This record gives sequence, C-alpha cells and structure tokens, in this order.
Amino acid sequence: MEAIQTVGLSSDDCGQEDRRVLEELEILMYALELEIVEEEFWKNGIFERASRSLKIFMVRNVSKEEKVEDLRMKLIRKVREEEEEKERAMDLQNLIEM
Repeated sequence: MEAIQTVGLSSDDCGQEDRRVLEELEILMYALELEIVEEEFWKNGIFERASRSLKIFMVRNVSKEEKVEDLRMKLIRKVREEEEEKERAMDLQNLIEM
C-alpha cells in the first residue's frame, strides 16, 4: 500500500492539516486492524504507509515507548485546542465589531 498524499497548506490552514493527519492515522489504524496486524507492530506499519505530514508529526511527538493510541489522543487534543482557539478568536472579533 502506498502513502496517502496530502496537500501542502499555509499556516492559516494548520487546523485543517492536523485534522487531515488525524483522519489519515485513523484510516491506517483501521487498515492494520483489518489486516489483523498485532498492535505492537502498528507504529511501524503506520510509519511505512504514512504521508510526509504524519511522519513528521510522529517523529516530533511520539517516543519509542508510546503506543499508536497515544499518538491519536495527542492529535485529537491538538485539533480540539485549535478549534477552541479559533472559536475564541471569532468571539473576540465579534466583540471588537460591536
């Protein structure tokens, strides 16, 4: 299976990039589950098939001892934090416009 391609994004689209990386990770996890790959080998399987964006996230954020589910939870937290930050920025903009 070849790596899932992602599109380069500007810094304004960082939240979308993280969401795409999370979706890619979940797709790869599901594929490995369907192939009945032992969870202890998932990190290698995901890294081999991952796009450049997911590989970079893994290298920067996951230690050797952590499991794939830990990586998934980090991505979920990051996406939620970015959504909350975007919401706060919109609220502030609305207050300024009043």
